[in-house]
Amino acid sequence: MKIYNLLWTIFWLAASLLCLGLGIKNLYDEKAIFAKYEPATATVIDWQISPPGGSMCPVYQYTTREGDTRTYLGEGCTSVPDPSSVGKLQEHIYYNPANPYSPVETMGWSGSEGSGLIAGFIGFVFCSLFWVIPWIYRLIRGARARARVN
Repeated sequence: MKIYNLLWTIFWLAASLLCLGLGIKNLYDEKAIFAKYEPATATVIDWQISPPGGSMCPVYQYTTREGDTRTYLGEGCTSVPDPSSVGKLQEHIYYNPANPYSPVETMGWSGSEGSGLIAGFIGFVFCSLFWVIPWIYRLIRGARARARVN
């Protein structure tokens, strides 16, 4: 039974470290993408119905370094849009200068920069529960057994 416990611990330890490692790798991959992309400021110009859920999503507009105007559908969809945000609500974005029609990226923990790291950390914590809790349980059980002997 001890080999089973050891294999269980090694498997979940490896899984938790893999999740954390992939999250860190994703963070560095995103930083490499942002190094190649151009920054811009996008402003809400309208609200549009999104077909999948029927909610209203902001339509953003930004100007490329070359002076071209591009629009994209934002992610902050809601059932009741704020009409006063048109022309006022802005977000800092990054676009691919080689292909301005590709999806834009946003930095920060709520953007694409930190999402992989957050998911990796959540996976690390979740997988760690499967080896930390049994390990602590065996540690306590062993301490109780030693206390009974003494």
